[in-house]
Amino acid sequence: MSGFSAEHWAFVAVVGMMLLAQLGLARLAGMTFVLAVALMVFSVRGEREKGWAMVSFAGLAVAAYSLHARGVRRRKMLRSDDAADGEIRGRLEELSRRRDTLAREQEIVEAELEANHRLFQMSRDLGSVIEMNEFHRELARIVVEMLRPEEAVLLYLDTERGVPHTYRAYELGREGAVPCGALPGSHPVWEHFRDPTGAGILSAVQTESGEEVVVFLSYHKRIIGGIYARGVKPPSSIAMDFRLLIYTLAVQVNMAANKCLLYLEIEKMSRHDGLTGLYKRWYFIELLEVELLRSRGEGRPLTVLMVDIDHFKDFNDTHGHLAGDRVLSAVAVYLKEHIRVQDVLCRYGGEEFMVVLPDTPAEGALVVAERLRQALSERSLQVGSFVTNITISIGGATFPRDADSIDGLLDCADEEMYRAKQAGRNKVCFPGMEPSGPGLLPGA
Repeated sequence: MSGFSAEHWAFVAVVGMMLLAQLGLARLAGMTFVLAVALMVFSVRGEREKGWAMVSFAGLAVAAYSLHARGVRRRKMLRSDDAADGEIRGRLEELSRRRDTLAREQEIVEAELEANHRLFQMSRDLGSVIEMNEFHRELARIVVEMLRPEEAVLLYLDTERGVPHTYRAYELGREGAVPCGALPGSHPVWEHFRDPTGAGILSAVQTESGEEVVVFLSYHKRIIGGIYARGVKPPSSIAMDFRLLIYTLAVQVNMAANKCLLYLEIEKMSRHDGLTGLYKRWYFIELLEVELLRSRGEGRPLTVLMVDIDHFKDFNDTHGHLAGDRVLSAVAVYLKEHIRVQDVLCRYGGEEFMVVLPDTPAEGALVVAERLRQALSERSLQVGSFVTNITISIGGATFPRDADSIDGLLDCADEEMYRAKQAGRNKVCFPGMEPSGPGLLPGA
């Protein structure tokens, strides 16, 4: 080290100053610069050489400062780039999180839309039916698709005898609503339907496992039946609270059932006479047309009876229309009790009734008509506060013996009924036969 002169140490100081400046150590670089100037001045002996040395070191200082400034800018740029990269990465991560959140929310919304769409379809399908058979078929399909139960039963209750009994029951499955007869007393459905009075439309819903569901059917504020399902497992595609799903199903099913039952009532009112409960004339004609087609196709006879209450106008004038209505109702009940299940009975108009006897020739129909006439004439009817006796006149016509069409049969029966009236009333008349009645043999 003793061989180093002041110039050498000045050179070393200058190199160190430049390195320190490059590294950004400004204070150390400045101190090294001062040291280098001092050493250079000390090593130069002449005044002129000292001046040039000062100028040279000034240039070196400027160069060192430039290097330092460039390094500072570069480091700032690097730090700025790092900060920008970090900010970009943060924003990208935030965008990724938002994207995942939006994707999850989209899945939830799509699932809710799917559930609402299914409920809308259910409401539309149930709302489009007006007949009970269609209602049963749609109900079975909806229960299978939306609940997927191990067992599902639709039952209607008979509560007239106090204790509920099965009036009608159906198994709900992929085959539709299949009649299954009366449910045994051990069936778990009776735990809920044995005393349904005061129940709402929903009961016994286990929301966690979805094991058992009971939906009551209510009509005119009275429980008439319901749906029982066990092992219920709604599909995962229905993103809806289980109890809300069942409640929505219960409301829609009750609305559809009430509409179908109301349609049945209206249909019955249109088909049945309000006073006697018998078929009205227009519906009787439709049934007669069906029976006539069947008789013609099978080659079997069919007989029509026209029944008229004797002296009914005089009875009305004497006792009033209210008493007359009671007589009409009593005669309707009597006729209905004394004909076969397959026979068709209607109130044809006023005090006239019509009876269709399928698969019955004229001879057999004459015996039936005479039995009706005789039994009623021997029977006393309680009408309000008094008792009266009623007689009837009957005219008959048989297909194909007397007529081959509906109009022909009705006209022929009407003519024979008036012939019975002209013969003294309380008689039975058929074409080609003598009137039968009190003291007369049928067909004599």
